[in-house]
Parts: sequence; C-alpha cells; structure tokens
Amino acid sequence: MHLKSILACLVLATTLSHADSYQSGQHQVQLLELYTSEGCSSCPPADHWLSRQQQHPGLWKQFVPVAFHVAYWDWIGWQDPYASEKYDKRQRTYASTGAVGNVYTPGFLLNGREWRGFFQHERTLPKALKRDVGNLQLTIDGKQFEASFNGEKAQQLHIAILGMELTSQVTKGENRNKTLKHDFVVIGFGSYPMSAGKWHGRLPMLMHESERYGIAAWVTDGKSQQPIQALGGGYAP
Repeated sequence: MHLKSILACLVLATTLSHADSYQSGQHQVQLLELYTSEGCSSCPPADHWLSRQQQHPGLWKQFVPVAFHVAYWDWIGWQDPYASEKYDKRQRTYASTGAVGNVYTPGFLLNGREWRGFFQHERTLPKALKRDVGNLQLTIDGKQFEASFNGEKAQQLHIAILGMELTSQVTKGENRNKTLKHDFVVIGFGSYPMSAGKWHGRLPMLMHESERYGIAAWVTDGKSQQPIQALGGGYAP
C-alpha cells in the first residue's frame, strides 16, 4: 500500500472515531414537547416532572423529551433566559391547526398532539409504540451533521440541542425568590430541508452553555409540525 493511501486511511479512521452516531430504530419513537416558562407559577412542577424522566428506562428508546421555553409570559416581571419568540410561534402554530385547544403553559404535546397525561393523577407516559415507521439516523462530526431516514414522507429534519442541569435564581415575577432547575431545555434549534434524499449541514448555534447536553432530532413531512420519527441521546459539543 502506498504511503498516501496509508495516511488517507489513518485520517479517515481518526475522523470516524470522533463522530457520534444516533439512530431511532424502526419502531416510532415519540416526541414529547413541553411548553414552559420561568415566569409561570404553574410550570415548575411540570419542569420537575420532565427532569425525572431521566430515570425512565424508555428515555431515548421510546420517547424523546424537549422543553421549549416561551416568551409570552416575560411581561409579568421576569424575563426567561431560555425563552424565544420562535417557540411561541411554534406553539401557536399547533393551536392554529387544532393540535391543541389553546396556547397555555405548562402545555404538553405527544407526537404533535395535545397530551393531558401530566394533569392526571398517575402522570404516566403512554406505552411504547410498536408501529414501524422507519429508522432515522444522525451522525455528528464536530459542528457538522448528516442524517438519513428510510421511511416515507419525511422532508424536513429538526435538530434541538438540549441543556441539562440548568439552574436559575428567579428574583421577580410569579416565581420570585425560587431556584428553578431544568433539564431537556432547547438551547439550540434548527430545521433543515432534505437534499438528494438526505440531510446535512451545520448544527444549530448554542444560545446557552450547560453542565451537560443532550440532542434530539425528528423528521416531519414539511407540511405540518407533527413528527414522523424521533431520536435522541447524550451529546458532548
């Protein structure tokens, strides 16, 4: 083997060793979205409940949790540092299409439909789905990613970088004088169109630093926000 070929193989092996790969499997993994705000006194119990799902055996395999912090309660007196008007718009789009009855916090959606399980006494997640929808794969190499899906209809890929073990000392608003802790908080979010049957590009920019990170990705048909397949796992930027 020529020296150039050997060096090329070594470079390729080094590159692959630093790449992180995730996949969903064929069964549908459910996307669990929480819409929350540090300015809402009803939200800390929901945030706490979502954090507890770190201990659930089905985490990443059966469901992928993400917490979108909305900005429409900032006027009460406390500006949520993790909030974005983009997430307000996302929740309102769900309401405009009938996926949820109205816009409120804390608000949950499961697979793009309003989920009221948190407000029931048991607060248990639905059982794992046995529906085969296709395998979603995501490979991350540095700041770049590639993704593919062997199912049908998917046109749009969405990637959320999640902040874990986040803490806020709230001094104003409905939660004043409280220390709030969060996990699965969306601190970077991007959507990407399909190109030649796959997706590739640069990961979304991080808006905040975190003690630990996670990553979530899901695909939609490009016409609605309802996820077709999702995946997730731990992530080290």
